[in-house]
Amino acid sequence: MFFVLQTANVTADAKNCVYPNRKELKDAVRFDHVCGVFKKDYRNISNFLKSNVIVMDCDNDHSDDPAEWITFEKLETRFDEVSYAAAPSRNHMKEKDGRVARPKFHVYFPIEETEDAEHYATVKRAIQKAYPFFDDNALDAARFIFGSDPDEVVWHEGWVTIDEEVDPEPEDEEPETRSSYTGGAIMKGTRNKTLSHFAGRALKRFGETENGKPVLVAYWYQYDAERIKSRFDVREIKTPKDIADWNNGEIPVAIIHPASAGHGLNLQTGGSTLIWFGLTWSLELYQQTNARLHRQGQYFGISGRYGRLLN
Repeated sequence: MFFVLQTANVTADAKNCVYPNRKELKDAVRFDHVCGVFKKDYRNISNFLKSNVIVMDCDNDHSDDPAEWITFEKLETRFDEVSYAAAPSRNHMKEKDGRVARPKFHVYFPIEETEDAEHYATVKRAIQKAYPFFDDNALDAARFIFGSDPDEVVWHEGWVTIDEEVDPEPEDEEPETRSSYTGGAIMKGTRNKTLSHFAGRALKRFGETENGKPVLVAYWYQYDAERIKSRFDVREIKTPKDIADWNNGEIPVAIIHPASAGHGLNLQTGGSTLIWFGLTWSLELYQQTNARLHRQGQYFGISGRYGRLLN
């Protein structure tokens, strides 16, 4: 997880709009800063060029009951699988406007880089809607953060990014349909049940994290394979070389069609995690595909992930 912020040369100056310095988070939080790059370093929405991080405020104004306040510990529980960093704000644990001191902090979520200010703002609104303890003010792409002098900056490495976790699509969007049955494929318009949300979580967790283990993904329809290939760097098991490379641990994420996973195919030394993206109608093919990993010579426990997890 890495992102660079743009900082001002001043602190606590709401009138300033110039942010010429690039700094990493631990240094940036001590100055007024923005989570984006702006034309001529001048902050406003029309000057937005790009960003790969979203910041959200948590002031715990939603309740005066300490038991309901969001803390760093609760934040880790709520975003266990999501990558983020967090830093106390300038009013952290200070009385303000007659209200007792409480935890106040900023949460920085890495996202896929975007050059679209409206898309950026849409994702911010989706985050606030999904997690209403975040402040609902200043959800545009030109938000700035006052500098502070925090004792700590929390880094939490997850398996997914927040833009994969929330749904920024309009709720009234009509789904597109290709047929009455889509197997493991996830069609546009199904909102949170999207490939990047669930399959992305599963594949990143089991195959694309730094310490990830190889993952074998079984598909049935060619459309399923195309969807997977469009989202992940995968290799299909078809040839003897593919089989050898898989068993040597050289393929992080592989896909296979059950019809190609018949008797005698040995894949057990290459991995122990099988994800069924779409189930086959054939019990025999299903059992035979599972047996490619679950067989003599498999030294790790088999982990099975099924199609309903992915759609």
